[in-house]
Amino acid sequence: MAKREPKVWIEQGVIMKLRPKMDDGYRRVKKLFRKHGLDLYVLSGGEGDHQMDSLHYHGYAIDIRKAKGITKRMLQQALGKDFDVVKYSWGWHLEYDPK
Repeated sequence: MAKREPKVWIEQGVIMKLRPKMDDGYRRVKKLFRKHGLDLYVLSGGEGDHQMDSLHYHGYAIDIRKAKGITKRMLQQALGKDFDVVKYSWGWHLEYDPK
């Protein structure tokens, strides 16, 4: 039996209009999940109910569902120092926010 290729699932209504730097980070996260044989679930992009000054509304943030075996450290290493990784009970908030 052939091994199933991991998939990316984007929740209905999610707007994925990402800025180039965030899109690059998103590609790195997809690669990390693929490497570990895990599906990636995107929960939020530029839509939704976020703080007024949220980077979501500017194409610099996404939220993803947590996945067994994926840690904050792994995500941070994949994304690099210009990204913030925030853990919540439902998953991860990822944003491009260079200091």
